[in-house]
Amino acid sequence: MSWEVWTMKSKTSFFDWNLLKKNITRFAPAWGILLVMLLLAFPVSALREVKEYWDVQRYLSTLREAGPLISAFSALLFASILFRYLHNARAAYMMHAFPMTRTCLFVTNLVSGLLFFLAPVLVTALANQIVFLVNGVSALNLGWVGRWCLEYLFFYGLAVFCMFLSGSQFISGLSYAALNFVCLLIPLVFFALARWFVYGLNSSTPDWLMYLSPLVTMIADEYTIVPLGIYAGIGVVLMGLAWLFYQKRHVERAGDAMVFPWAEQLFRLVFTFCVGLYLGMGFASIHADYFLPISMIGLFIGWFGATMVLRRTAKVFKDKKTWMGYGLFVLALLLTVGAMRYDVLGWQRRLPDADEVVSVKIWSYDPYGEGYTDNALYSDLIVLTEPDQIESVRQLHSGFLAKRDNRIGEGNMLYDGMLDEFHIEYQLADGTTLHRCYGQVTEVDFERIDQLYTDGRVAGPWYEERLPKQIDFGWIDIYNGYDYENTKYSCFDGNALRAALVADAAAGRLPVQTYYIRFGYESKYDDVEMLTLMINSSGSDMTSLRIPTTATETLKLFDLPEE
Repeated sequence: MSWEVWTMKSKTSFFDWNLLKKNITRFAPAWGILLVMLLLAFPVSALREVKEYWDVQRYLSTLREAGPLISAFSALLFASILFRYLHNARAAYMMHAFPMTRTCLFVTNLVSGLLFFLAPVLVTALANQIVFLVNGVSALNLGWVGRWCLEYLFFYGLAVFCMFLSGSQFISGLSYAALNFVCLLIPLVFFALARWFVYGLNSSTPDWLMYLSPLVTMIADEYTIVPLGIYAGIGVVLMGLAWLFYQKRHVERAGDAMVFPWAEQLFRLVFTFCVGLYLGMGFASIHADYFLPISMIGLFIGWFGATMVLRRTAKVFKDKKTWMGYGLFVLALLLTVGAMRYDVLGWQRRLPDADEVVSVKIWSYDPYGEGYTDNALYSDLIVLTEPDQIESVRQLHSGFLAKRDNRIGEGNMLYDGMLDEFHIEYQLADGTTLHRCYGQVTEVDFERIDQLYTDGRVAGPWYEERLPKQIDFGWIDIYNGYDYENTKYSCFDGNALRAALVADAAAGRLPVQTYYIRFGYESKYDDVEMLTLMINSSGSDMTSLRIPTTATETLKLFDLPEE
């Protein structure tokens, strides 16, 4: 007799439809509120925008601008409610007692959160199209839907990642908010700190730093579809990391601030750094002398505060290892500030030799860079190539370096505006550049700067390049008495006016329009009357120039009265 035993083959499932249905009904208030808010905010708004103003593009622009904030908030909300069982010991044990693998739980809840956002957005898009069709707009306008979805992928991935990193829902939410900004804020702290103690460092922060905070970038709309796709890809990677964390996560860690030892150390480092340095910089903004002592106090608060949060106790001051960690932070702070203050690497004192320099740029105001052409006269950037000009800049640079010891630590971030900045950028023979930025230009050789900006070899090409190619007319107002009555003297020969301006500049009678010229701080023109010339050109706004009475070729075109 043969006996056969029938057994059911086990099958691993990566998705549970019953759990998905339960999530949809259980969390209906959450995604339902999102749906109602979107319908009230946008299709209703579309009725007004399209019907009354007939401005579809304005409405679509509003949709794009609202996407980042709606996506960021929705991602945190849905991740918090779907994975909140991880933060409560009783709920965690119950959920993991069900006959489902962790992967099945993770994937089902992950998909639920994606559907909770996607469904209301698609319903809103359909309602929008109905409104458009009713008002005679037949074109499909669904580009904003794709942008919203890509934005949500990033924020949802980050939110889910934070849920699995911590055992506390509050710390998870705090981590989510912090990670949206901390990658941007930490470099900004270093730049601001270096600005105080590294003499000659360019104070403007690089544009690429904004991309370290996707929320800031998306709100500013400073991105194209390519970086948006990169952000979405990062969100998918964070989802994958969250799944890996789930496989290693211990259920009994529910309720802990951080569930992994390395995450605890990372939390302490970031928290201490932010509290310490931001507190130090906040109190030291008047003068950098207060930076070190206040930063040490901030590091103390940050380090021991983070330790209390992680250990869930205030009794942390008797632990020698904790004091050693604080001591290492203080030591790192002192070494970093000391290295910058005393120029250990020699970066601040470097002055290139004349034979190393191919050309040099100087400017005091160039807000949009060399590519800014809408009103190029508002940039006083000039390029110097002659040996005597390069040597003059080197002497000017040497004068700045002589003031170094008196300028280190004058980190008044609130009032060190661009009016007080002077930039020098050398193009070296080896193909590299050396860029320095110095404040308080009036403390150094201002006459040498005047000589460079009034040099006809510089001013002539500057006006030739930057004046509008087609000038319609120009006029000068002469005010009479104290009643502000004026007489307008005009020149309607635009070509002659342009040629006269270039000729005066090339002859050294008309300086480059620097800050001190434009706003009346004339320096060498203190005893020379300055007139305001307005230029009107085709396709651009009117341009204002400060013209000294020495610009004879230009002024004779206006038939001004003799004094």
